[in-house]
Amino acid sequence: MAIKLKDILEMDNLVYSNKISAKHQKKIDGSDGQFTGFDVNQFKSFPPKKPSSPSTIEELQALENIVSDVDVKKPDKIENYFKAYLKDFDLPYPKEVDTILEDSRGIILRLKYHYNRPRPAQVAKAYALKFHEEPLDSASTPSYPSGHAVQGRLVARFLSKKYPEHTADIMKLGDDIAISRLIAKVHFVSDSDFGVDIGDALFNFMENNGDNA
Repeated sequence: MAIKLKDILEMDNLVYSNKISAKHQKKIDGSDGQFTGFDVNQFKSFPPKKPSSPSTIEELQALENIVSDVDVKKPDKIENYFKAYLKDFDLPYPKEVDTILEDSRGIILRLKYHYNRPRPAQVAKAYALKFHEEPLDSASTPSYPSGHAVQGRLVARFLSKKYPEHTADIMKLGDDIAISRLIAKVHFVSDSDFGVDIGDALFNFMENNGDNA
């Protein structure tokens, strides 16, 4: 679709929010636990495409074309999604997973507010496009990167190491968590792709520093 030249600057100034909630700021300023020392700056030089970019419009259209009957609320609670699988195979749920999720939140939020990318529905609204989003309570932060993609990948890598005979299924669960956010149309594909890269980096950091080995 076409966009008037005079509107491009205004479009590209679009952000998720002009303020950070006290809850999120506390987490941003807090401890990273086992991820203390992780170089978050290495991920601050990969900005997403601007809202006026043809790539962004293509991503919006791709999201709108997704048709699925998947219950996107099941993967919304990451720990429960993995717990259900482990329970089916009588595998213990490692308490370390909860720590991994908690310790990674501040890093994710720092990157989210660094980029402050608007959610797909916000961009669609700016273009006056019809958009069928599935609202999720967890989609209350900037879009890029996808925190669910980060943590889904991170936990999947951790559990795959712990239960190597289940690697294929567990890694698929991590992928499903990221994909569910696209089905719900609360993230761009590029949000999820970036999130997977960060999840891998966090797992590698954890491994190299000897935690949860």
